[in-house]
Amino acid sequence: MDLTGEDAMRPSGHRSGRSLLEISVVIAILGCFLGSHPALAFVRNVFPPEGVAEAIAESSPGDSILVHPGIYTFEIGVAIAHSLTIIGVGGASDNEVRICTDLCPGAFLNVQSQAGLVLIQGLTLTRSHKYPGGVHGILAEGAQNLTVKDCTFLDLQYGYGIISFGSNARIEGSQFLGHGVRIASGGGEIIGNTFVNAGIRTGDTGPATPRFTRNIFYGTSVVCEEGDPLFACTNSWQSIYDGCPNLAGVNNNFTADPESSYFNPDAEYGRSLLDSPHKLVASPIIRVPLGSGHRWLSDGVGNAIAGGWTVSFVIQMQSGFPMGVTQNTNNTNLLGHGQRPNVVPGAEILTGGSITDRLRDNPEDNLYLNPLAFTQAPQGTIGDAPRYFEGVYSPWRNTTDMAVNKDISVGGSRRISVRLDMINVFNNPWYQALGSSAHGNTNFGRVTAQANYSRTMQITARFSF
Repeated sequence: MDLTGEDAMRPSGHRSGRSLLEISVVIAILGCFLGSHPALAFVRNVFPPEGVAEAIAESSPGDSILVHPGIYTFEIGVAIAHSLTIIGVGGASDNEVRICTDLCPGAFLNVQSQAGLVLIQGLTLTRSHKYPGGVHGILAEGAQNLTVKDCTFLDLQYGYGIISFGSNARIEGSQFLGHGVRIASGGGEIIGNTFVNAGIRTGDTGPATPRFTRNIFYGTSVVCEEGDPLFACTNSWQSIYDGCPNLAGVNNNFTADPESSYFNPDAEYGRSLLDSPHKLVASPIIRVPLGSGHRWLSDGVGNAIAGGWTVSFVIQMQSGFPMGVTQNTNNTNLLGHGQRPNVVPGAEILTGGSITDRLRDNPEDNLYLNPLAFTQAPQGTIGDAPRYFEGVYSPWRNTTDMAVNKDISVGGSRRISVRLDMINVFNNPWYQALGSSAHGNTNFGRVTAQANYSRTMQITARFSF
């Protein structure tokens, strides 16, 4: 094992020899476990503008390649045919493996079926704008033990970050920015990754049962094919602040009397009216794996009863919007300037318990805001209530729609489809704006109207030929 040869030594100006030696020793130990010939495992340090592709091509089983910060180019995709460790020194933000020619269709790294343990860590894989087509980051064609960790995949046009046709693929702590993962067959683990507008596609060439753990999704989808459940999911999280009180319909404290002590625009900065922090929409589609084209009950009476069933859902969950309070009686004598009440110190702004549960038990129990949390501001004062209350939002909006479909073949291309649609299956209400947000009004803080439909069902039948 060479830890001090020409590849491990660099001129001054690069990382110190001691730190390189420490990293090399750690990687060399890993190489001993990865390679079939631990005594021959070799550590190679690659600095720009040297070629990562050349280092991979010249490597032997069990070798390790340390890729130092810089931008590297691939003229063609590179095959990995044996156990190998490739680690970016400094992390993915500092290391970029960039394609800069139109001669590299396919993938940057092709991990082949005969490869043993392969670890790829801390690299950024991205396409050069000189190449107009799409490219995949990592393609594992039958690889049995691939680990990708702490990598970033972006700007690959229509390519995937990782495609795996093998088994035991482990993808951990990586970022997929517009380019997702395709587990075409086999299993594996997808752990602690971040997906931004990037899909996860599984099982389109054979059985695929990857395990998903602690991943974060932003505007992404998970799609399973070939008899597996179909699932699409989008999730958004946001936090919006502004200083535009009039957008909320809650008067501000400073437009009417700029000479007063209340003229303080900075005090009005806070949650925006548009700030609904969380929204989740999930659309699972379950195709029952029975009947024609499947292993069980594929013909006869069994197929007629159990075949052709599809169950789908649309599940929506959204947090509410910020809430502000005004005062019903304006005693400021400012000729139209709005007024807010005073807040009782320590009082709960919201009435306790679920508003939906309380309304179901007693339709008259419709208070959402607590009137006792406010008092009327004295004459000639503005009131100390803020534009919006931190952490106080209108009620959540949750609903589930469901459809059950049965396809029946009646010979040739003729089919009968029977479908049951159920809107708002669990009869969860969405509420309109409160009856009044003006303290002192008889409808202050009360839920008085529903914004969505109650549970609705319909049955349709269609004959196609």
